[in-house]
Amino acid sequence: MKLLNLSEIKEGLDELFIPLEAEMDMFGYRLLPSYLKTQDIIDFEASVLMGIPSDFSQWLLAYNFSDLSICNVQFGCNHQLSYLQHLINLNDGNDNCYKEHHKLIIAVTDPYTFFLDLSNGMISTLTSDMNIDDAQVIAQNFNQFMIALGNVFLLRKTENHKDLLAEINQLTNTQDQEFWSTMM
Repeated sequence: MKLLNLSEIKEGLDELFIPLEAEMDMFGYRLLPSYLKTQDIIDFEASVLMGIPSDFSQWLLAYNFSDLSICNVQFGCNHQLSYLQHLINLNDGNDNCYKEHHKLIIAVTDPYTFFLDLSNGMISTLTSDMNIDDAQVIAQNFNQFMIALGNVFLLRKTENHKDLLAEINQLTNTQDQEFWSTMM
């Protein structure tokens, strides 16, 4: 089984959600162009006192995360704030998390909180009953994470789950073999 690439994911999301945007006023489910500039990323890095991995900044410069939700993973906050300001607010009060552990909260869904490890780019999750040290790596980088989310969302109803799960686990080299199955 072949996973969808980014172009195919973008096309699949557009195909599903463009009609719903017009009919039901449903926004935030497609990969729309970003309004961020490089200086916005530089200012954000200065505010969190750490650099962010290049693949994450490339995604932020390419796509608008302010409203984005894929596979029930909520990145932004319904256009009330820019995604970067939302990240600052999400991580406010968790100073020790991203400064001491070099992890930045980037998204949430029930029951998971998603972290970007600022030192190595890995994506990990934890639930409210876990300690930050118990977070499980679910993708080696942000690009793998987004490709996996897109594939789970678009292929979970049309493909063999076992084969899809095996391909996603291979793509992401996850430590948590159960995580991606819970997203299906």
